Amino acid sequence: MALNDYTLIGGWRTGAETASAVAQKDGKEFMIKRYLGFFKPLRNGMFDDKTVGILEEEFERFADCRTRVNSTLRSRRGAENLIVPCEEFVEEGYYYEVSAAVNGVVPAEELEPFIKSLPLSSKLLIMRTAAGALSTVHSAGIVHGDLNPNNVLIAKNGAGDDVAKLTGFDVSCFLDDIRLFGKDNEYCSPELGLYSNVEEDEEKEEFKKFLSEKSDIFSLGVIFHFYLTGALPQPDVLSESLRKEKERREAAGKRVFFYPWNVLVRGGTLKIDDGIKPAGLRTLLSSMMSLMPEDRPTASQVLKKLITLKEESFEEPWPDHRIEWNEEQLRKSGYVSGERALKSGIESYVLVRADGSREVFFQKDTLTGMNLAFDLPDAPPDTLPDAPPDILPDVSPDAPPSAPEEDLWPEDHFTFHKEKLRSRGYTSIERQVLNGVKGYSLIKENGDKRFVRSDAMVPLGYAIPD
Repeated sequence: MALNDYTLIGGWRTGAETASAVAQKDGKEFMIKRYLGFFKPLRNGMFDDKTVGILEEEFERFADCRTRVNSTLRSRRGAENLIVPCEEFVEEGYYYEVSAAVNGVVPAEELEPFIKSLPLSSKLLIMRTAAGALSTVHSAGIVHGDLNPNNVLIAKNGAGDDVAKLTGFDVSCFLDDIRLFGKDNEYCSPELGLYSNVEEDEEKEEFKKFLSEKSDIFSLGVIFHFYLTGALPQPDVLSESLRKEKERREAAGKRVFFYPWNVLVRGGTLKIDDGIKPAGLRTLLSSMMSLMPEDRPTASQVLKKLITLKEESFEEPWPDHRIEWNEEQLRKSGYVSGERALKSGIESYVLVRADGSREVFFQKDTLTGMNLAFDLPDAPPDTLPDAPPDILPDVSPDAPPSAPEEDLWPEDHFTFHKEKLRSRGYTSIERQVLNGVKGYSLIKENGDKRFVRSDAMVPLGYAIPD
């Protein structure tokens, strides 16, 4: 089936307000969206002239808003993280938008486990690109109006990093022409929740005054909390009405859950998860999810704070090192951030001072010796994974580690420390040459690999010199 020079693949998937279909044109794949809420009637006698005139006026106003929003966003600098329709057209009375397909997007059903698997540094990059994209939208005088995880896609950029891309501009509008926003109860702002739940026109007009770009900030704060914890923020203090409703639900054996916006408008407060670190990140989320719109930061302020936060945080140490940062001593020593780094195949650390200068530490013992980190106790023996007998054979703790001679490079005069390797979860070893450097690939049971140079095996404790 053809539609305006596009060939549809498969059928239409119909939602509440739109229908979508995959299409091809000139060998490229696109997504076509048909809007169902507005229709330009034909003058075929089905409606009287007055009704046709009203419907035509509503349709033209809607189509004009959509095309102006799209064309404005397409022209903005920094729009590379916005997925904006590339074409609009009207066919048989319906308004259509066409967007280029985006490859490599994390599927919605895989988003939660994917986000949980990422280190904080990767999550911060996704959050920064999301805030930057939203700042681009707001700087154009446009409100997104329907931010939720389905409209903040995660995909790889040219460097292979996971970044956010904003999409779902179906209800976006200009600040000077506020229209009905989307309403996802889990992520919507207090003012949008109130606006959407009143029926009287007079009340709607009153609450409409509070709808602005700050509604997007609240939604983004809830999304960030989900990224960092895997859950929405929970009530901290319940108001009397919330407490009574909670008791009623519990007595009836029903699930007790309150949407973040509902907690706030009914007099309660939200708890930002204590596990979110650094503390400045919790402060940022708390401000983004303020009850009053004017108390929330702008998107550009959120972005600036997220960039600053990277400089205030210390990335978790390498798991093999079993150390913990002494942040008090680090800050006393003038360091404001730290991150893991692989230097010549050696698990190292880069510590950054306030003036931007950087120092590399190759040995964890140097950090602990300077009281910049604490040693953690070794894992109990019964928690260590078993190793395949053909590669890392079981030996008693007192037995000397040994390895088949063919597993070693001829010039390496050491034996693998099998107990240490097993204690770190490695179950097999392969010789490997990486960028012309000889070393070994340490492999875990799940297939994860880590390359270590030959001359780093002994310093890291993975081998014992002959």
